[in-house]
Amino acid sequence: LHYTIEEDHKHRPHTDIFSLPNTKRVVDIVTLLRKIMFPGIFEDYHVSNENIRYHLGMLLSEVEELLQDQVTRALLYDCNDESPRAYEHCVAIAKSITEQFVQTLPHLRGLLLLDVDACMRGDPAASSPEEIILCYPGIEAIFTHRMAHELFRLKVPLIPRMMSEYCHLRTAIDIHPGADIGSSFFIDHGTGVVIGETTNIGNNVKLFHGVTLGALSTKDGQAMAGTK
Repeated sequence: LHYTIEEDHKHRPHTDIFSLPNTKRVVDIVTLLRKIMFPGIFEDYHVSNENIRYHLGMLLSEVEELLQDQVTRALLYDCNDESPRAYEHCVAIAKSITEQFVQTLPHLRGLLLLDVDACMRGDPAASSPEEIILCYPGIEAIFTHRMAHELFRLKVPLIPRMMSEYCHLRTAIDIHPGADIGSSFFIDHGTGVVIGETTNIGNNVKLFHGVTLGALSTKDGQAMAGTK
């Protein structure tokens, strides 16, 4: 095995990579962000009005530390430079990106609450917002997408796709982090939904399972990269 890996120069770039985001840490970030966006729903202990400020402060501190480290790794991978100067530069950029991302969380939470409300209004089987947040794969998918899309917008390599593919594995809903999705978005059921990078969805949209939007494979597919 060592011999074949050493000889296969064409297909072994990963063996020379010195910095990559860690899958488990990226999943940890998603988990922490979900607790921040929906406080009191995914915790192992009771969250009240008396302790919520402390609770959110602890979660934010943890997610900032994890995110800055993983973004630094992603940026180092992207620039492919092991020098101390490159490291310091990537750390500074990662710190700025993390700060910008955290500042968007109140806005993202507002969008997510509109998504939950759209689900309540659009599904007669929904009994409460808590049921939707806990049980509906469409809400998990749009939550993960809104986090990943913001990092994609901030030009973070790798991590947005890692987030979206983790969610794809859990929900069978495949949303590229580059897709633009407006407010009050509801995916009913969700299995088999594919939303490609080129997709631009407006406000107040309800999407059913088995739908593909924006994902087009052509002979020269790379020439279409980034085209909405």
